[in-house]
Amino acid sequence: MWKVALLVPVVARRTIVEDDDDSRLTVFGCAHDIIVESPHGTSRVLSEIYRESSVPLFNKYTELPNMMCASDYSVGCDDFGRVVLHKQEACGGTQTSAVERLITSPGSRRVSIRPNHRETRISFSDLLNLPRMLSGTVLLKVSDKKCSSAAPDSCYEGCCPDGKHCQLTGEQGECVTREFEAEKVCALSDTTSVAACWHLVSDVGCHTNEWALMVPLLHVGATRDLGERFEKRVETDILADVGSLERGSNLLSEKWFKLLNASILQGRRSVEQLDVVSSPCGGLFEFHRRLVDRTKALQWNSEHREASMAEITNMAASVSQQWMTKPVSARGCTNFMLRVLDGRHHGKDFGPTVIIATDPFFLFALEEALRQMDDQDADDTKLIIQLHMTDLPSPAAVNFFAPLKAYAGQAVASRVRVHSVAPVTGGSDAIARHAGLSPSQVVIEQYMPVRDVFIGDVLPRPGSDTRIVLQTPRGSLALNISARDNVTLINVGEFPEVSVVQAYGAAVQRLKAEFSALQSDGKHWIFLNCGDTTQPRYAQVYEQLVAGNADHDRLIFVPFRHQSVDALVGRSTTSVLLPHGLRCGEHLALAQRGDHRKLLIHARVPPGVSREPPKGTNGRISWEESLLDEGMVPWEAGNVRHLMSTVEASVVTPESLSFFLVGL
Repeated sequence: MWKVALLVPVVARRTIVEDDDDSRLTVFGCAHDIIVESPHGTSRVLSEIYRESSVPLFNKYTELPNMMCASDYSVGCDDFGRVVLHKQEACGGTQTSAVERLITSPGSRRVSIRPNHRETRISFSDLLNLPRMLSGTVLLKVSDKKCSSAAPDSCYEGCCPDGKHCQLTGEQGECVTREFEAEKVCALSDTTSVAACWHLVSDVGCHTNEWALMVPLLHVGATRDLGERFEKRVETDILADVGSLERGSNLLSEKWFKLLNASILQGRRSVEQLDVVSSPCGGLFEFHRRLVDRTKALQWNSEHREASMAEITNMAASVSQQWMTKPVSARGCTNFMLRVLDGRHHGKDFGPTVIIATDPFFLFALEEALRQMDDQDADDTKLIIQLHMTDLPSPAAVNFFAPLKAYAGQAVASRVRVHSVAPVTGGSDAIARHAGLSPSQVVIEQYMPVRDVFIGDVLPRPGSDTRIVLQTPRGSLALNISARDNVTLINVGEFPEVSVVQAYGAAVQRLKAEFSALQSDGKHWIFLNCGDTTQPRYAQVYEQLVAGNADHDRLIFVPFRHQSVDALVGRSTTSVLLPHGLRCGEHLALAQRGDHRKLLIHARVPPGVSREPPKGTNGRISWEESLLDEGMVPWEAGNVRHLMSTVEASVVTPESLSFFLVGL
């Protein structure tokens, strides 16, 4: 933990209560010596020395792209007689931070060189007489064993004279000669060349060791796509490193040129996936499953809406209390996540640089593990959690904001960066308020985490000559659509209600009788997704629609089985879709490239509400509000309201389809 607020004097060791999590930790007094253990030897700082004044231990260097940072570590004794580690960081010669940490149970702190964060080396103070480190971990330990109390011809750790170290055979050992030849990294000695040398080491070390952890829960595809983008970025950086290494080969010693070149050729995976549900944390996802199931069962009409949203919020908040309600399962989850966060679970030397996720519910699995790492390390993990919204930002998005807000003020929340498109009003401040975060933790993105195919000019546009190939239960269809033709795509999902598909099919047949009112020089194509026709109920409705599909010279009705229809989405002039976040995000992305299409969002018709809009603007607006409030869950209604405010979007039912298509 960082320096605590509840302070009490201690002599040797004393238990204190910390104000942030009410846990009890043992702290150590300044009667203890400090052992400094590196991969190349061990040294000791006597208590009588650091009690007088702070003693420098080592410097750790970080080579940022445009400057070098140095972190100075020292040990001292605070006003309450406790061992405290001081860390001062300066970048480009300017101090940027100064922090203090107590040494708490189990009586040690770790400092590692993390190349994925551009850390390159540790240089020890002359007092410790330890050689420079280029990799590995320094362990700082308290010891109540004094050098003078060792048996004759024996030693405790760090008690040998310079040039020797204590080779332990138990608690004690014997002093043996330490042989170590300092590695030469840089070939040239002038200041400019040395700086360029370490910068090159930093670049290659960072790009070949950084990796992202994907945590897919509800939106596997979106999380995978985000991971692929991270992977492509790392590949681009490494490709640039190949050229930099070749051009800078004269800066490096022969050994280090070969080491860096080998690390590039090794080709480590830069993205790993974590299946939390099947892990030791999976049992704690009962709350998550209950929330999803409960959401489907709740009544979202005007009478129960407020109570239902409160229930969702309360259930989300209960997730953060599972370490008290399920301690056995929680310990197993914590131990598992510790292995994930330090890299061991995925066979890595270091933990992930970033976690990529779309569901905030997994944060409960991180909170306790991060706290324990904070108790053990002298450095912050620097882990960032990139949390991407898959619904449009609105106060109604309690499915995302409620579990996130439950962690407001806790350590894990400070690592979160929420990525979202801009809300209709309020910008990043509004999102931060809903999430319980600081505005600096909100990243406004141009797009939701949709597939790259929806960004740019990959897909055909409305009003373009397009060839569409579709698979149906009866075979493949290849259709040539003219630039003059209108295209309506009705896509209500892979597993829609059969009655909904039938109702849209009936609406199309009614449109054929009204086709003279459809003002268009070309044909009008209407495509209807009939669902997964490998299932008998959808196969049956498909056959019914095909059998009842009378020929028409200008209105062409095409039922098809569920499949990816990206090209059809791009070519559509009217799109009927579900209010799911990513589907809405795809159409927002297409609108940003300049597409003009009518968006019709399918809504369930609640009891007591007409299936068709009343005449008159005011009546239609009131009808839409009823469908939004009572025919959708709140966050999906929020998605629709966002589209209504930003692009041409309306709410539709099968019975109201002709109202929107007549006149096209």
